[in-house]
Amino acid sequence: MPIQRGDVILCQLPLPSTGLAQFKLRPAIVISKDANNQRLDDVIVAPCTSNISRSREQTQFLIQGAEIATAGIRVASVVRW
Repeated sequence: MPIQRGDVILCQLPLPSTGLAQFKLRPAIVISKDANNQRLDDVIVAPCTSNISRSREQTQFLIQGAEIATAGIRVASVVRW
């Protein structure tokens, strides 16, 4: 099944606190265009975090309620732009 914009996927993301030397498996939302996802080997993602303390900022989108199950994540999370 091809990856599409809006899909929640698990990916290995570098941890900034380790100087990008270590990685952690994290959920992320695919934000690249479907046309690019079909023809390229790479996709652009926005990582999700369960730290929702700044969820009201304009640069973050809160996933909550029924959206949690739809997205396939376990807890309320924030997508950081």
